[in-house]
Amino acid sequence: REEFIPFGLIMAIENYVTNALRYDAAPVVDIDLESALMIKVIDQGPGMSAEQVQNFGNPVLSKNGGLGIGVHLSSSILDRLGFHCDVNSTPGVGTVIRIWKDDPNKSEPERTHHVNHKVMV
Repeated sequence: REEFIPFGLIMAIENYVTNALRYDAAPVVDIDLESALMIKVIDQGPGMSAEQVQNFGNPVLSKNGGLGIGVHLSSSILDRLGFHCDVNSTPGVGTVIRIWKDDPNKSEPERTHHVNHKVMV
């Protein structure tokens, strides 16, 4: 079966990896095809407070003077493509952003493939 990766998904992942690179020189991008598709962007940066996590995806003025809409746009694109996204962050430890899409053809998750990539710059 031939499949393609939507350009919006690539843009969203690129945005999350770019943000992770601001706080961690070598974040991890974890791709897991366990239940259809699971992508994690993991950094060991300063993490986010509970308030920052709660506001994740909302447009804000960023610390560096930008509009801070990259995460908002990425979240909107993922939503339109039928993907789910959540964030788990601990101050002083880092952040994990999960992006996934359930496979409606599978009744039970089945581990088929798992790839873990370090982002090199």
